[in-house]
Amino acid sequence: MISGFWRLQSRGHSRGTQWRGARLCRLLGLAFAAWCAWAAVAASSPLLSTSRSAPGGGRETPGQVRLFPAGRDEATGRYRAVAEIALADGYKTYWREPGDSGVPTTFDWAGSGNVADVQVRYPAPERFFDGSGHAIGYLRTVRFPLEVAPAAAGRPVELRLDVDFGVCREICIPEQATVTATLSDIVQIAGLWEDAVALLPATVEPGETASGVAVASGSLDGDSLRLSIAGDIGEGGDVFVEGPPGWQFGRPQREARSMPGGGTVFIVPVRHPAGAGPADLTVTVTVTGGVRPVETRLRIGAP
Repeated sequence: MISGFWRLQSRGHSRGTQWRGARLCRLLGLAFAAWCAWAAVAASSPLLSTSRSAPGGGRETPGQVRLFPAGRDEATGRYRAVAEIALADGYKTYWREPGDSGVPTTFDWAGSGNVADVQVRYPAPERFFDGSGHAIGYLRTVRFPLEVAPAAAGRPVELRLDVDFGVCREICIPEQATVTATLSDIVQIAGLWEDAVALLPATVEPGETASGVAVASGSLDGDSLRLSIAGDIGEGGDVFVEGPPGWQFGRPQREARSMPGGGTVFIVPVRHPAGAGPADLTVTVTVTGGVRPVETRLRIGAP
């Protein structure tokens, strides 16, 4: 009955109807191909729960990790991906330097295939009080752009990331997740890479201005680091300092007087190894509060 009905309808087709049918088939084919590309990305980007709570029972998952392929840079040959830590409402996670307390977010790709190197970029953090001190991290879902150099060009990369991080509401919970993805010349998720990169600090040299802000100078006097920041970072602006192993930098305080010509001076408490001084010290300074965060590697001298 069905085949007879189809023959009856077919005899009545006009050329216009046949053209429309062929066009519809092509459109359906394109739609199916796009769905297959999306499905390939989704299949290679597993969502892993990182809650230590048993599933069920109405208990929420504080943090989840995902890994998204994001195409390839034609100029460098490096593949792109984005690692995401998705946080439940009210939870926080930490930067690479967690502050007074917390667990630094770190990435390990030793289990990957055809990987020579991975560059992980961290968005600028925020400072927050976590009940026992001032921690440094993220108050909402955060995405980390990854640039992956293949060991052998022209072959796909099997990227495996082991992520160690912490989530907290009232107390810090150490977490670990493993995510995997195959990186190749697949169609990237539109806007994913660009949106993640837009939140990164601009990397500039000492004294070089980006979005009207510059790390002008720094000097170490005993247990205090004095940083001069040129430009307007507003009342909510902050500085985050990272140094060599053994060096610790506390919560900065603004100096009452401004820099000549505008700008802000911060005094940062320092704990350093015995006998270490300015000649031993190069720090990374991240400044927030301007149009865009700024990151600078700065050689520290004596006052």
